[in-house]
Amino acid sequence: MEHMLSMIVAAIVAIPLWLVLVVFTERCVRLYRRLRPPFVVTCPATQTPAALTLQSSPSTMESSTGMTGQRVERCSRWPEHAPCDQACLQRG
Repeated sequence: MEHMLSMIVAAIVAIPLWLVLVVFTERCVRLYRRLRPPFVVTCPATQTPAALTLQSSPSTMESSTGMTGQRVERCSRWPEHAPCDQACLQRG
């Protein structure tokens, strides 16, 4: 009886922890897929597609809902159109 009770308690603790892990992993994968190179946007200056590589920084992980705070490391429109104001990041 005591062994059965301890297994029930372990399941009650393990199931919510497992669900939290699944949700966290899913969010990390979604963020990675959205920010992995190349990130294709429409260049506001030329109205043409541009492939971006974003700088890796702690703000990348902190800002999982938007592109604000990001900087472009490489752009397919550079060096012809550099320097630019990186307004493409504000469009998300």
